[in-house]
Amino acid sequence: MKMTSYHKSSGSSLLVVVSTMSILIGVVAIVAHYTTTVSRSVQRTNTMEQALTAADATIETLFTNWRAICRFNPTTPLPTSSFLGVIPVPTASQLPTLPGATNFAKAGTSFTTNDEYDSAYTISNVKVVAVDATLSSLSSADVAPVPAVGQSQTGTASTTSATYNYIASADVTLPTVGGNTVAKVRRVFSKQQLSPWNFAIFYNDPLEIHPGPQFTVTGWVHTNSSLYTGHMPPIGQLALCRETRSTLRLQQVHTGLPIYHPRRDRSSSRSAWMPL
Repeated sequence: MKMTSYHKSSGSSLLVVVSTMSILIGVVAIVAHYTTTVSRSVQRTNTMEQALTAADATIETLFTNWRAICRFNPTTPLPTSSFLGVIPVPTASQLPTLPGATNFAKAGTSFTTNDEYDSAYTISNVKVVAVDATLSSLSSADVAPVPAVGQSQTGTASTTSATYNYIASADVTLPTVGGNTVAKVRRVFSKQQLSPWNFAIFYNDPLEIHPGPQFTVTGWVHTNSSLYTGHMPPIGQLALCRETRSTLRLQQVHTGLPIYHPRRDRSSSRSAWMPL
């Protein structure tokens, strides 16, 4: 009688099962590792966005206070000492989405732009410092910022255009997976002084421009009242006169009141448009 053996076939089936299980375990391990990596990356990204938002909010608070202090002396550039210890740091109630901490905010004390980051605080290095025209630190906290003077200067900053620069800073530290996420935000605050001599036309009363031939004004035009062009509403920088078919080109216009396209003596039928 002939006997048939199945031991070899059974051994092959067991090897296939073990190989398949090994491959599945490897795939599951790879998927789990990928999922964990993506999750950690998403958490760190969300934490970084939250830190940047908190830093921007702190900078906005600094700007509001800096502008309010500067308005008391609109024609005088203020030194760093006018802001250090004067502008309050943000509180936890102002930023309720941040995790609570005993050490929430710390103001900077140096008059330079040096980093005063402190990892023990949620928000640190909160300050506004005056800088020169190259955005470099000044020699002391009592020195006013050096202006970046415009092209129309006459030798002194008081008679020409000038820009006084300040640098605001805020560093935010938030806990996340694998350690802390730190966002360091800097912003330049500029106080500008414009000279009337930069304008081609600077007028206080109602200004009426009604030329005959083509008329081009390449400089700035400003009036504290209304501007009457005697032309149709401008298309871009071009205005067309209905009567003489002449053109009026204005580069940049600033007005305190609306701009009207008919002449001023046609007050009963005039219509107005406002510059964007």
